[in-house]
Amino acid sequence: MVGEDAPFAYHINYQNKGYGKFKIDSKSTKAFETNLGKIEDSLSRKHIYLMYDDMLKDQNISGAQVLEICKSQLLNETEVGVLTAVVDRMIPIIIKNYLPANNYEETNA
Repeated sequence: MVGEDAPFAYHINYQNKGYGKFKIDSKSTKAFETNLGKIEDSLSRKHIYLMYDDMLKDQNISGAQVLEICKSQLLNETEVGVLTAVVDRMIPIIIKNYLPANNYEETNA
């Protein structure tokens, strides 16, 4: 594969056909921080966010890092299923359970 261009990121379990716990490697996470919204398939985008949610529960990524990805990548998201999964479900749980208590109290004052 010498001389071949490598993909900017890897999406394990593309189109959600497998069953298991999957992790996103640090190289792919770095790419998704700026390019997740460029993935055309909305199911893939949603699945990537849900993998970050699982990684957070397993303490493989910080809540702050997931929120940064959400903040930068949801600005142009138009798919209702992705927005519902992330904005209605993931973000409130991250804020409540994975951020320091004083930060949570300040945002809910």
